[in-house]
Amino acid sequence: MAGKTTDTRPRRRPGRPQKDAGLDTVGAILDAALDEFATFGFEGARISEIARKAGVANPLIHYHFETKERLFQEVVERIFEEMREQLSADARDLRDLAPLDFAKVFLRRYVRFVARRPALARLILVEAYKDDERARWLLENHVDPMREYVLKAIERAQEMGIFRPIPADILLSIGNGGMNLFFNEAQIAATMKGKTIGDREIEEFADHLIDLFLNGIVVKS
Repeated sequence: MAGKTTDTRPRRRPGRPQKDAGLDTVGAILDAALDEFATFGFEGARISEIARKAGVANPLIHYHFETKERLFQEVVERIFEEMREQLSADARDLRDLAPLDFAKVFLRRYVRFVARRPALARLILVEAYKDDERARWLLENHVDPMREYVLKAIERAQEMGIFRPIPADILLSIGNGGMNLFFNEAQIAATMKGKTIGDREIEEFADHLIDLFLNGIVVKS
């Protein structure tokens, strides 16, 4: 059974270390924790293994995050904040582009984000379908709002006559499914065979996804 996800006790903000602790150390802990939670789920994740991957001592994790539950929350909040910042930056940077060009550039940038953080999809699959308080917190505060944001963007493109009127949730599932499967399989290959992908392979994947995905849903003139 999941523990409570709220805590009214006064505390320093987790993930915001005091000046005698390095931000690099906190980042390393959060990166290691993301991989551990995505691989084994909250219940199966071990603080000792997170510490080993991050190259720190166990007590340092407790010092910064106090509890395993709070560490999980910080991992989730950090990665979704990265995504929100990326989407907001894209909306500002690309607003002068024609709608179809916007879609192409936005999709390429999203591919790059997924390539950098393939563990996010695994974490959602592991945790979001459990019937507990942690799953509800994850869905209600992060997964559902992000999903609604992207669905509305797809629907706006359909209203403008750019995309065909295919249900937006199906289009989102096709795009997300293709990206996450590809980059998680690449991570497996890197772990098992030492075969890694670089920027060239990421951009090549983006080229093909844009070609197949956008050309398949664009209204033909």
